[in-house]
Amino acid sequence: MLIQKDTVFSIECENHSYFFRIVSLFNQLSNNILDESLKIFEQDSEMNCSNKVKIILDYFNIDFSDKKYTSKIIDVVKSKFDEIETQKILNEFKKISKILEKNIGEVDLPITIQNDFDIENVLKFMKLTIQSSSSLLNNLFLLIDIESIFHLNAFLVFVNLKSYLTVSELNEFYKYALYHEIPIMLIDNCNYGISLDNEKKLIIDDNLNEFMI
Repeated sequence: MLIQKDTVFSIECENHSYFFRIVSLFNQLSNNILDESLKIFEQDSEMNCSNKVKIILDYFNIDFSDKKYTSKIIDVVKSKFDEIETQKILNEFKKISKILEKNIGEVDLPITIQNDFDIENVLKFMKLTIQSSSSLLNNLFLLIDIESIFHLNAFLVFVNLKSYLTVSELNEFYKYALYHEIPIMLIDNCNYGISLDNEKKLIIDDNLNEFMI
């Protein structure tokens, strides 16, 4: 597989068993499970994509609370506080801790409170998350924005995305990803015909014959 920042690579596989095999390989790769049969190249160099691939299969529940994302959000927000603001926040949480200690003391159980919290623990407690949209296309744009800011993955894989977007929306999404230089790959289980703008397509028919267009 060749990953490029100036072209979207699309695989359309009509053979259902082989389609499952392809998606399974990328799903394993996203979970840091490497398979020697899958080689990813960027230009002439093989890429080390271990734990650096995000695969999206469920477009109704795109997960913006991914641990990778929340960790980066905390780092970014934490960097915005100066020393005075950080101390103010910690002082407020100390007040909350004292109120809790007072009420916990009335419970006949050996309950303890963590008092050695820092600003990172406070931000974790606040459960900072990225707000999703009711629009699939806007959520896809948001994924690209997140990747362009945090640079967490080598590329993104979208499974059966063409079932949910119009040609016009796909073209918009392609242009948005390419503009932000975020490599994306699409894997679909049927043949949608000619290539779209900015798309390089591999068609695999039911007999496993391959056609690059």
